[in-house]
Amino acid sequence: MNIKRLLIVCEPGRDGVFIHVRDLISHINEHHPEVVIDLAYSSKRGSDALEQLVKEVESRGGKTADMHTGNAPQPADLRACREIIRLVREGRPQVVHAHSSKAGGLCRLLRLLWPGFPPVVYTPNAYFGLSANKSLVTFLFNTAERLLGSIGLTINSSTDEREFALHTLRLSPSRLILIHNGVDLNQNRRANVEEKNAARKEFGLPENIPVIVSIGRQSFQKNYEPLYVAMDRILSTPNPPFFFAHAGAGSEELGATLSLEARRSFKSFHFIAAIERFLQSADAFILTSRYEGLSLSVLDSTACGLKLFLTRVLGNRCLQALGFDEVTWIESTEDADEMARRIEEALRAWLVNPVPASADQIKRASEYFNQETQFEKVFRLYEHIIRKTSPS
Repeated sequence: MNIKRLLIVCEPGRDGVFIHVRDLISHINEHHPEVVIDLAYSSKRGSDALEQLVKEVESRGGKTADMHTGNAPQPADLRACREIIRLVREGRPQVVHAHSSKAGGLCRLLRLLWPGFPPVVYTPNAYFGLSANKSLVTFLFNTAERLLGSIGLTINSSTDEREFALHTLRLSPSRLILIHNGVDLNQNRRANVEEKNAARKEFGLPENIPVIVSIGRQSFQKNYEPLYVAMDRILSTPNPPFFFAHAGAGSEELGATLSLEARRSFKSFHFIAAIERFLQSADAFILTSRYEGLSLSVLDSTACGLKLFLTRVLGNRCLQALGFDEVTWIESTEDADEMARRIEEALRAWLVNPVPASADQIKRASEYFNQETQFEKVFRLYEHIIRKTSPS
């Protein structure tokens, strides 16, 4: 039995999770146009790109619903459940694919409690508990993931995430499927000199010095505070050795913490749709997260041939096992001053000879993270579930 209708449930409507969902929908529309996709989303953390995606889904015959909920548990979740049930009743999808902890929690609860709810596939996009922060919130999230982990199938995007699910959440390996996040290799590629200069002009970045970029929202997970302390120390000196640009919600507020001198070598962007162009303007990429699933911006940066500076944490360090030997690893610590010192030390060492990554990094990105290959694995999983659950 072939898949005819799919419901995708996603919160948020911006940043990495949303980009992953948008690209997955685009892939299915292009390669499997016979499938109708319905979409439950939330405008609480929305974007112009989300509005465009909603219009695209509707133009192809899909049904949509705004859940009007955020990522934390809240009364609005009851309304979100009603909207999801409405889409299931009206569209009768064969599979529901939930992205992020909120969507995954709601859909798996509905699968448990509401007779007739379709099989659920869940993509965490980084379990909250990967932070290893021993707080009550972490305990509650881990408990919820453990209790709901026996419902449906979970797609882990990295070996680190899968190991966490197995050994910390104690989920059954039969419920876990490893499928890496992917890179659009047609868009994300190393830029030549002319393309790089054109991209810098597009974003208002200088052409004559190295440019280091970061992509991510301001959050506990992304841990930007020590990075900005390190940037302030370097960029506030006479003749700063590089320019720093950050794309993501909260980057403007973080930029305001820099000294006036440092801000002359800094630019923020709340949201950039053409991330590949932003990366092609750069020489290096830095992300100092406390944890990751498998960051899309990191993967895109590998394909663009950027020098990578990453914290050696769950979700990042799996790159080391895959042979990405040129990454400069920054050992993570909760001592903010020490963390800033380690970041500054890593950047200054590279600036002695600021070369980009080699062709070997790009080759490995193509080998392990080809987006078309990874999305086809997801689609084949849908088909497998349908065959398994359909009457013979």
